[in-house]
Amino acid sequence: MLSRGELAWWDPAGRRAQCEECAAATPSDPWAVLDTEERGRAGASAQAVYERRARAREARVRSRHPVLGGAILALAEEPTAITAWRTGAEGERRLGRRLDRLAETGRVEVLHDRALPGSRANLDHLDVGPSGVFVIDAKRYRGKLEVRRGGAGSRREPDRLFVGGRDRTRLVDAAAGQAEQVRRALGHLYSAPPIMVMAVLCFVGAEWPLVGAPAQFGEVGVVDPRGLERLATRPGSIGHNQRLSLARRLAAALPPAAPTPAHVSPAGPG
Repeated sequence: MLSRGELAWWDPAGRRAQCEECAAATPSDPWAVLDTEERGRAGASAQAVYERRARAREARVRSRHPVLGGAILALAEEPTAITAWRTGAEGERRLGRRLDRLAETGRVEVLHDRALPGSRANLDHLDVGPSGVFVIDAKRYRGKLEVRRGGAGSRREPDRLFVGGRDRTRLVDAAAGQAEQVRRALGHLYSAPPIMVMAVLCFVGAEWPLVGAPAQFGEVGVVDPRGLERLATRPGSIGHNQRLSLARRLAAALPPAAPTPAHVSPAGPG
């Protein structure tokens, strides 16, 4: 019997509420997972922006060059401001497929392409694993990934994260901010019992150093897809029923991002 005000977990298989101790001890259907609609579609927002911008470009070119517009479109490369969205969507879908395979085994629960209330940004992926919730920002960047240390002493500069020779440190702060919004979405479940919520930058296609590869930058995880799988499935105390309950709470609080500019940054996907 649950007491008034007591924290409970929702068991979707048995359709009942359980106290924390009972939820952890009660076996559940190991194949019960979120369905495709609940998970959302990886890369949906970025793909929609790419298609909209590509159509707008085509319309402009054909309007300005009624006779030669088709030839110009066939021969000229798309501007980077457009192709960046396609590349970003491909990276999100690629990573989403890996996460979906984990989810189908019952080891984790996964949500894709979630809207942040009151924000123009969206979350690429959410993973609810045995050890906590991982807020995953997928980046499909080329080039060597490295952390450039700021030195030592009183004049020490902050460490910087570089990929392909470009400073990408701003991504760390953005990812940390997304994790904070997920904590708010969990509400009291974040603190009682304590649920770890960790921001993760997953670089798809980057070159990793043979030694000294960063696993974390501050409080933000920095991984490749294989490293993400290890992180998302590492052992912990969050049972199967609890993962389903947490994932459905997050799915309700953070709905799938609508494929409109209102949910993505106009600066591009990364």
